[in-house]
Amino acid sequence: MKTQIVVQHRKTKAYLRDDNKWSGSALFARLFETPYHALHFCVDKEIEETDIVFRFPDQREVRFLRC
Repeated sequence: MKTQIVVQHRKTKAYLRDDNKWSGSALFARLFETPYHALHFCVDKEIEETDIVFRFPDQREVRFLRC
């Protein structure tokens, strides 16, 4: 598994899925090629109160950017 870039809701900690709904599991999270693709997506779809997150193979998560 490589590093993944996902969008996570700041309050609920749910992950954005491919169908633009939310999941409590990172397994179903929509994956983005770069943090900038994730940011553009959030701005375009007017998705607020989220963080763009790097998920590492060891399950660590690092917040990259707030949307």
